[in-house]
Amino acid sequence: MNIPVSTHGNNFGNVHAHPSASIGHAGGHSAHSMQDLGKFVDTQTRPYFFQFVASGPWIYAVVQVNPVSVWNHTVRGFLGGRQGDEEGQMFDAVVDYVGGETAWLELTAKAGGAKDPDVRTKLYGEYKPKAKIGPLMQTLSIQNCAAFAQKYHYFFFAGEGRELDHR
Repeated sequence: MNIPVSTHGNNFGNVHAHPSASIGHAGGHSAHSMQDLGKFVDTQTRPYFFQFVASGPWIYAVVQVNPVSVWNHTVRGFLGGRQGDEEGQMFDAVVDYVGGETAWLELTAKAGGAKDPDVRTKLYGEYKPKAKIGPLMQTLSIQNCAAFAQKYHYFFFAGEGRELDHR
């Protein structure tokens, strides 16, 4: 989902959901994606901004408070690096599930993916739930949100049910 940018002076937050199963993360409830955190570039002049994510029984919040929170030239690289790490770990989980790199290459070749990247993408999407990457993504997203909050002086809260804990 693309979070719309609001220029209304009274808008100090947004909320969206991460429907785990529909993006191949069944069994896990991911916090903010690195793309979600990147949307804070649009709110850095506001005195504060709240971004909520609801995922299953979990709710997450990242809060920007100016002038405490920092947005500088290093943020995009930090977020991109973390996103790349998440994607790499998800892919590794799928490859491990099918029996290793050789087995993955044989599987994609058999499906016609050696010549067609769309076939590889479809196959990868099919195997993500089988490899049970949902719990992995939940863990990684929470770790990465906490690292972002700590490095750039945002606040990150996560909780299951009715309570949020500061991370």
